[in-house]
Amino acid sequence: MIEEIVKLRNRNFSWDQIESKLSIPKQQVKQKWRRFMTEKKGLEVKNELHAIFLSKERLYCRWHLQPRLLEAAFYCEKPLNPEVLDLRIFDVTDIYFNGANAHSVTCIKVTKEDCSWVIKGLKRNRSYICELGYLTEHYTFWPILQSHPVHTSYQRNTDYIFKLRAAEEFYHYPFDAPNWIEHPDCLR
Repeated sequence: MIEEIVKLRNRNFSWDQIESKLSIPKQQVKQKWRRFMTEKKGLEVKNELHAIFLSKERLYCRWHLQPRLLEAAFYCEKPLNPEVLDLRIFDVTDIYFNGANAHSVTCIKVTKEDCSWVIKGLKRNRSYICELGYLTEHYTFWPILQSHPVHTSYQRNTDYIFKLRAAEEFYHYPFDAPNWIEHPDCLR
């Protein structure tokens, strides 16, 4: 399959043209092309999970998870279903997040082949962290990747004033962690 994609790309076919010619979704064509180019150039692709707001209430999560890392995680803790991953969105507003103390958690089932998802309906004036992982045989969540914290916009333009004093105190006395910064604990 990748041979046909390479031939068509070398003949300057667009992604849409390749999609229609090979009857494969464009996203899948692009993924195969990226993997091929990465292997060809011998580049090491990092495992990563990014979260970006598309609008005030829509969050776009995109990740790259190498099969080797997933296999290693499955070796450590056996998955309930090795074909399904969990994308979890944690509300971590004003807390030191340790993986279990989020205000709320939303769980979305994705396949191993997925590489992005759009989440709708997030609340304003909140902070979120996304994690990609899986459920183990014991029904516990095993995180593999974690995003950076993202912050939704304020409900009113004047809401930022309430946190201004804490920000100034942190600037002058940076020894105590302020409650307005979300602190993911990566050493769980």
